[in-house]
Amino acid sequence: MSKTQNQRREDPIMHADSPEDTPPPGEAEPIDAEFEPAKPEKRSGGGKAAMRLAGFVLALVLAGGVGGAAGWFAAGLNREGAPAEASAEIARLESQLAGLDARLNAAEDRPLTEMVPTEALRTFDSEIRALEERVEAVEARPAGETGAGLDEAALEALLDEREAGLRAEIDGLRSAIENRPVAGDGEVDLAPLEDAVAALERRLNETAQQAEAGLAALSARQDEASGALSEQMRDALASRDESMQARLDALEARLSEAEASAGGEAEAVERSAARILAFTALREAAQGSESFEAERANMARLWPNAPGLAALQPHARRGVPSSDELADSFPAAAIRSASGETRRFLGLFEIRPADTSPDSALALVAQAENRLARGDLSGAAEAAGRLDGPAAEAASDWLVRARARLEIEAALITLRNALSSDATPGRSTP
Repeated sequence: MSKTQNQRREDPIMHADSPEDTPPPGEAEPIDAEFEPAKPEKRSGGGKAAMRLAGFVLALVLAGGVGGAAGWFAAGLNREGAPAEASAEIARLESQLAGLDARLNAAEDRPLTEMVPTEALRTFDSEIRALEERVEAVEARPAGETGAGLDEAALEALLDEREAGLRAEIDGLRSAIENRPVAGDGEVDLAPLEDAVAALERRLNETAQQAEAGLAALSARQDEASGALSEQMRDALASRDESMQARLDALEARLSEAEASAGGEAEAVERSAARILAFTALREAAQGSESFEAERANMARLWPNAPGLAALQPHARRGVPSSDELADSFPAAAIRSASGETRRFLGLFEIRPADTSPDSALALVAQAENRLARGDLSGAAEAAGRLDGPAAEAASDWLVRARARLEIEAALITLRNALSSDATPGRSTP
């Protein structure tokens, strides 16, 4: 509001009655309608443009109202009784001006969230800042991570989607502003808002260009890293192929050896098992007094040169008395009678010398009997073999059979030891 208007408010009656201020009849009083627009409060981003637009619209409304009221008041001064009505009208106009000032102040104090364009502009700012932060984060990633986790298609799609959304919102905002109703006949100055929209578009284009540049740099770094990685992978794969081929060759050689060895081992196991079964049958038959030629022949077929097998051949057909039979058939009485060292009277009494030497027939017979009682056939045969004269003749048949049994037992022991040496590990022989 100008200084002239302030002066008129202070003394409306004086100005109305002053000759200098009274217009000639038929002419309207000139109205000083100069307005000094209030300086808009500084705000950031789209809020500044919105406040400027709101203040400008309210100033136009205020100017139109004051101008119309002043014209009406000037016209009324030409009527009769104008001085009397002027004071009341001026008071009413001052009240209206005060109300308009209050509304203007209230509009300027309104929060930005109630201004329609401000929320959209803040949304643009936040989305553009988010895009800039994401581009900066992508550009700040180390070179080692460009080869993994980079999805150019997804990033480009996201940028295109955000750019299309921002452009659509900008176009919608521009259309809403262009179609916005204006109070009175005045025109709204949209230059500040258009400047803000243009600035947003420039920032959007700059962000898109930065994103494209970042994508190009990332793509170049990815290609470079992929090339280096491909070369390293080719070298590593070539070396690995050579190593794997060498290992495969070694495994094939070992497999061939294992197959050959397994075949030989299986054959040896089968052969050893057959020999063990044959030996078991041979030993059971040879320990008796019957012939064991069939068992010996079977063993000779499975193992022709088996150690100890030849010693069994002379006794296999006829058989040899067992150790128990030899112990029971020892001719002790015949040997004593043949030695002449004892005398029997009337068939009831037998007289022996009290003191005899260890090599006497009676002493040797006693040794043989004691050893047979302990199962020592070899010791008994050794004692009987030291007899001489008629006593030796009396013991000769028994001694032949005993020695044959000892040869059979010795041959079986030799054959069993040979089987143990020839058997595969983990198998026991009887």
